[in-house]
Amino acid sequence: MKVAHHRWLVLLVLFSILINVVWFFMVGFIRDDAFITFRFAHNLSNGLGFVFNPGEQVYGSSSPGFALLMAAWLTLFPDQPVVGAVLFDITASALSLIFLWKLLEDLRLTDLQRALVLFVLVWSDKLLLHSMEGMETPLVVTCMLASVYFLLRSRPVLAGITAGLMLWLRLDSAIWIGVLAIIVSPRLHKSMLIFLVISILIYFPWLLFAWQTYDTFVPHTAIAKHVAYAVNAPPWPTRLHMFAWMTPVSLLIHPYLVKIGAAFTYALALYGAWHYSGSRVVQVLAIFFVLQSTALIILNMTVEQRYYLTSLYSLLILFGLGLTQLRIPGPARVTLFITYVVISFALAFPRMQQLAWRAEYVNTTLTNVGTWLHDNTPARSTVFLEPLGFTGYYADRRMLDAVGLITPAVTSLHQERISSFEIERIMNADYVVLHCDDAKNAPKDYPYTHVMARFDPLDFLSGRVWQNDAAIQRSACYVINSQ
Repeated sequence: MKVAHHRWLVLLVLFSILINVVWFFMVGFIRDDAFITFRFAHNLSNGLGFVFNPGEQVYGSSSPGFALLMAAWLTLFPDQPVVGAVLFDITASALSLIFLWKLLEDLRLTDLQRALVLFVLVWSDKLLLHSMEGMETPLVVTCMLASVYFLLRSRPVLAGITAGLMLWLRLDSAIWIGVLAIIVSPRLHKSMLIFLVISILIYFPWLLFAWQTYDTFVPHTAIAKHVAYAVNAPPWPTRLHMFAWMTPVSLLIHPYLVKIGAAFTYALALYGAWHYSGSRVVQVLAIFFVLQSTALIILNMTVEQRYYLTSLYSLLILFGLGLTQLRIPGPARVTLFITYVVISFALAFPRMQQLAWRAEYVNTTLTNVGTWLHDNTPARSTVFLEPLGFTGYYADRRMLDAVGLITPAVTSLHQERISSFEIERIMNADYVVLHCDDAKNAPKDYPYTHVMARFDPLDFLSGRVWQNDAAIQRSACYVINSQ
């Protein structure tokens, strides 16, 4: 690949690396879920098996492929899980841009037009944020784009390998493989058959392991979340708000601005999809967006925005294609581009600030809770809690989680509509980790009344409201209680 011919691609890849590094050091927010994967990886690297709690065979990881990758990293660098995950994310993000650049060649765009599509993705604070939440999504996106690229280039073996690896990373990416089969198979019968067989063969070892180890192919995390959140499931019309969330940048100023931003995003995405409707790449992206988003809404997965990240990625590619087709006079293009950059950053900045506060206060508190449990409780202690990731990773104790991600007994209790306080009583852990206000509002006969430690960096218990964000004030306040 000649650098001079692909100078825009080279610049955008370098810019992607730079903005990822800057985001990590300035915002630094990582979702609790990532540390659940790190815990599986940590135990695997130490020869304890693919488990969260040693000795308990629960299919509690929704991304076994990422856990295996992290296990290899932790074998070499046991104390640096975040560094490894960020390096994998940055590398995957750069590779995804390269594959997308090559795919856009089929649409006969100019280099500048392709650069605009890639810039929309690189400059999206939502993609940056949610890529660092579970931290496996950039790898999933790279495999998605690689599989369609290789398939359309008549290289079905490589396409099958990348699609099989994608299944290791996220099982719900099977929808992408299904869409490829629908769009591409009428023209490439033999290649599609090879592609599907290789995909299955690559993923089959995990299926075999999961069946022999857990007696199931379905991650218990998916079942647990569906059961735990079904009690407060919003009605169907309310769930559709996720479609309004899928815009290039965060829009927190006013609800009407969210609707306007969503309408603008979808209008341009539809325009891009219509203009390039003959492209199989565009067909795959559009159909995948509809099917993936619909499936997640039906399954009531609106509690986690990051599940929609692959849908958002597909939508923003179509949005970028729509932008390339706007008939704008030459002298006005630079002005409009600079305006877009400035306004989108200004709109995203409040969300970035919130995330930086969460990283500084909430993530630090959860880490401190885990460290306290590790240093001050017997090695065989059991702990019941909801924020499983950071605390579970650093505590190195047997965890019983309130959602039921790694605790099937809790999922069964949720199915019986038993209250959270009663579940804690039934599970009979040695310690419980509670939000400060939940502990204060516990029933009179609640057994866990002995306060062992309290973490309240923003003085939530004083009753004074932290003006920056009261939700963060509460989320940073936890107590550790025993009976």
